[in-house]
Amino acid sequence: MQARLKRRGAEIPVIFLTGTSNIPIAVSAMREGAVDFIEKPFNHDEPLARVRQAIDRQRQGRQDAMGRHEVLQKRKSLTARECGVLELVTIGKTNKEIARSLGGGHCTIEEHRRHIMEKMAAPTLADLVAWGC
Repeated sequence: MQARLKRRGAEIPVIFLTGTSNIPIAVSAMREGAVDFIEKPFNHDEPLARVRQAIDRQRQGRQDAMGRHEVLQKRKSLTARECGVLELVTIGKTNKEIARSLGGGHCTIEEHRRHIMEKMAAPTLADLVAWGC
């Protein structure tokens, strides 16, 4: 069933419940994308708790993926020059260092940084770094 779901592209968490301990099967299931493997006997509250955890992880993963997609879309709006400035800004270079590296004046670099912050809708430089820009 897990293989069939995977082939169809179903993005649902799979949790196995088993009455016997079989390590090779458990390892195989996890490699194929199962999120949990519960062995009997178990507390009756345990499966429900694990299902809730799996759903929460999937929801968070989807939100993270949407956030990454949004950042990538915003990054596409940057000019080639702004991308060059962004790379140097996110590794900690000052405006003067960037100006020396790329050529131009530090005031021009400040203007590029302002445009980058606006286009990326980043409240702070720390946000850009955290987004992996």
